[in-house]
Amino acid sequence: MSQQNSSDSLVGSIVNALVTESLPTGYWLQIEQTRLFLPIENSISRYSDGDRVEVFITKDNDNQTVADTRLPKTPIKQAVLLTAKDATARGAYFDWGTTRDLYVPKKWQESPINPGMDYVVVPLLDEKNHRMVGCTKLKHCFPETNSWLKPKQKVSLQVFAKTELGYKMLIDDSNLGLLFHSDVHVKLRIGDKLEGSIKAVREDGKIDLTIAQQSKDARNDLQSAILEDLQAHGGMSTLTDKSSPEDIYERFNVSKGAYKKAIG
Repeated sequence: MSQQNSSDSLVGSIVNALVTESLPTGYWLQIEQTRLFLPIENSISRYSDGDRVEVFITKDNDNQTVADTRLPKTPIKQAVLLTAKDATARGAYFDWGTTRDLYVPKKWQESPINPGMDYVVVPLLDEKNHRMVGCTKLKHCFPETNSWLKPKQKVSLQVFAKTELGYKMLIDDSNLGLLFHSDVHVKLRIGDKLEGSIKAVREDGKIDLTIAQQSKDARNDLQSAILEDLQAHGGMSTLTDKSSPEDIYERFNVSKGAYKKAIG
């Protein structure tokens, strides 16, 4: 195996390296049979020959494999909530802890990315050129079907996108599913984590989700809010059990189903 291929195979990994030579521009490291450079701008400390240092292996602006002592916030192929730093017509950039920002190409974006907003991002290794990239279109990273998920099974959920139908969810950090707006009775944001369960597995294998029902105290609070709304409007309300789920959610932050139960 050549030196280039040997170092490329390490990209995306976190390893323990030995400092073998110190230079004004950085440090030469030994990682098993591979010699790799740690640029001074990638170093958070000063090192001496013989020191051991934990580093992340990545690519620099010249596509050279280098080490970085600023470690990523999550290992590759694992979802993490990150804030967008910048966006261009070709892609967006996220701070994920390393010296070099994580680039998310346009084709791997679930929706247009706005700087300053939070997104669920999965760091990946682009096998073609051995560079780190990110992905917010999670169907490229996780399956939408799973044979072991069954109705009523308890699962952990994370919101990663909102659509006209509902919220796209990451299930147990391994699968994707959908939580319909009609089943939402709490205010949700991208990145929120919550407990839920499998509502149904469709004929095509895709997964519908549900989240925990309101507690008795929460139902009582909703009933009180509805009564206060009626009193504030002279005993009349623009909302009925025929109103849209969106209008009901905007007024009371609950699902249509929860609203109908409360007025019942």
